[in-house]
Amino acid sequence: MVTSRFQLAIEVLLPYMKKPGTIAVCTPGLSFSWLWVHSWTHFLPKLMQDFYVRNCFSSGCNIYHVRNQCAAEAAKVEGGLDGLDYILWIDSDNMFSYEWFEELLGIMEARPEVSGVGAWYLSQMNIQGNGRVAACNIKDWKDEFLTVQQITAAGDELIEVDCLGFGFMLMRPQVLKDVGPSPFTPLIAPDGTPMSDDAGLMLKAKAFGHRFFVHPKMQAPHLKTIPLPLGMAL
Repeated sequence: MVTSRFQLAIEVLLPYMKKPGTIAVCTPGLSFSWLWVHSWTHFLPKLMQDFYVRNCFSSGCNIYHVRNQCAAEAAKVEGGLDGLDYILWIDSDNMFSYEWFEELLGIMEARPEVSGVGAWYLSQMNIQGNGRVAACNIKDWKDEFLTVQQITAAGDELIEVDCLGFGFMLMRPQVLKDVGPSPFTPLIAPDGTPMSDDAGLMLKAKAFGHRFFVHPKMQAPHLKTIPLPLGMAL
């Protein structure tokens, strides 16, 4: 009788215990500032209420190596990459919020053609008038960076790009599955110049039909280059 009551309780509670999916959170970097930790402390408990979470930390100064380490850790969930619903990339020199994640998640759920979507970096370079942001198209192996003006002019519309920074980006696991092992191995231009780690991954992914977008309303403050008042308020 006890067993049957227990089974009944489980059957009643199970729908409420199940979470909508599994997500790998990849956080590569050499050091994590207290502002990053502050964001993470508020972010992770909310994420764990909604998803089964695999944390994939990797520390080091070789960005190719640490990103590949994170990708390998993400694939260690039960079922491999097929066992994941999403991969979230968060750089160690960034601030972020759960509201950002909810915004990106809503986009991914509503638009299956989006393989990755994320914020654009707000950096000292932008503030001092250079005007370009860490999102670009690539033509003849040359980066054509978007400008702050182009980002602003987009309003609420996502901007499709060849490459965007990994400061805060939600990605479908199929991207890594298609690109294969060591996805961040750099591509080498004909003149011998290596492409950046993120550009190399995304160009290889585009060959499989993947599409990437930058969210014009989501600015990720680059903590190494800007003071807090110019970033996101705590």
